[in-house]
Amino acid sequence: MSQMRNLLSALAVAQVALAPNVFGAEPADKIWHGGPILTMNDAAMRVEAVAAKDGKIIAAGKLADIMALKGADTKVVDLGGRAMVPGFVDAHGHIFLGGLQALSANLLAPPDGNVTDIASLQQTLRDWIAANQKTVDETKLIVGFGYDNAQLKELRHPNRDDLDAVSKDFAILLLHQSGHLAAINSKGLEIMGYTSETPNPPGGVIQRRADGKDPNGVLEETAMFPAAGKILGAIGQHGIKALAKSGSELWARYGYTTADEGRGVATVFAAMREVAAEGGFKIDVAGYGDVLVDRDFIKANASRDYNGRFRIAGAKLTIDGSPQGFTAWRDRPYYAPVGNYPPGYSGYPAATNEQVISAIDWAFANNVQVLTHANGEAAMDLLIASVDKARQ
Repeated sequence: MSQMRNLLSALAVAQVALAPNVFGAEPADKIWHGGPILTMNDAAMRVEAVAAKDGKIIAAGKLADIMALKGADTKVVDLGGRAMVPGFVDAHGHIFLGGLQALSANLLAPPDGNVTDIASLQQTLRDWIAANQKTVDETKLIVGFGYDNAQLKELRHPNRDDLDAVSKDFAILLLHQSGHLAAINSKGLEIMGYTSETPNPPGGVIQRRADGKDPNGVLEETAMFPAAGKILGAIGQHGIKALAKSGSELWARYGYTTADEGRGVATVFAAMREVAAEGGFKIDVAGYGDVLVDRDFIKANASRDYNGRFRIAGAKLTIDGSPQGFTAWRDRPYYAPVGNYPPGYSGYPAATNEQVISAIDWAFANNVQVLTHANGEAAMDLLIASVDKARQ
């Protein structure tokens, strides 16, 4: 199936042979027929058969014409009525995060999971620990993915006290379904050095207990990303490689032939290069470095060429956060946000105006493709203004 998905992506860009002159041509390695085959070519949206050789599509058209390419060693695949379509190209994804989701405790709400309240979240974590005790003991880490405070009965985030009830000895990291917030236990806060004296970082929030000082374990945006990176560092290079490989496999199962790691740093990309060198990626993976962190790395490594199905494709700029987590930067107040927010709360930027303008200018000046995270209206306005300025 993975080989077929890889070949399918070529359908979207290949020159489709409407009436190929196939007689006398070298035999194909593989031929598919027996189901609706969609080329996404307006001149011939549907064909009866497709032939490939050396991993590339060489003809697509009528079954009789394509079967003329059948040789003694050609493998003929009958689709049995199933549709064959070009592989999907992921425009914005995070395979590293996808790998984490695939291997961690499933904290999603029904129907994708069983978490409906804090108690069921805690029980799901305990069950996952029991099933993965060896890994937990080795890494001293407990990870869950996908909780959503707006879908919990209590309508709040799990806090450090809730997670301490599961474990005080090992760090616990729970990623919010948006990927822009996290909940950690007291051990996690200790690892990060987050205390009542720690100020909120620019573009992020360390949520506090009722006293307004002591961290309650819930982290937003730029307070969360370094915490997730540092706590996950316990899995080591081997673990990072396992997450990247698992994420790419998850994308492939859904028909993607090109996936993204849409916001990475040099250490993660080094591990992904090792996976690529070992032949661990069965689909193409494009990585985008954080333009606010390491422009020199991006400029030195960005390329259009894949090496072992991996490449650094460009830069990623994050301007704001998540509407689901109520951290997206809007141009008007949120309507009834779930949580303890002041009147008129409209989110906040994850980067300053100057940082955004500078990043876009740099991308234009260096001919580097830049993907941008801009969810709220205010963030979008800043992005559009920055692009206009850069173009001028």
